Amino acid sequence: MTPFMNPRNAAQERYNNALTHTRSIVERTIRQLKRRFHCLHSELRIEPSRACKIIVACVVLFNMSKMYSAFEEVDELEEEGQEAEEVHEANHLQQDFQQAGFAVRDAIVNAFFN
Repeated sequence: MTPFMNPRNAAQERYNNALTHTRSIVERTIRQLKRRFHCLHSELRIEPSRACKIIVACVVLFNMSKMYSAFEEVDELEEEGQEAEEVHEANHLQQDFQQAGFAVRDAIVNAFFN
């Protein structure tokens, strides 16, 4: 999903805020997973069904470690400019989307952010 480049109403602004916040959390989690499980840091050269099982196992172990604090916590410090850079990058990607993608985004905004 892409943010609105020029939000025209409060619902679109709420959508942009939720998208930016969610994207930041997802990217931070993926970075933590890659640091903790080095097999995820590069490509897995195995058949896709087996790669999926490895990824799921890493996520389960990662969640268990967070739940039980079995492993040392990984500190994540976000740089101030990183979030703005992510929004800027997303804006460039947005220009490549077709009208159908915008229609789906508008439907999501109308259904969940109005």
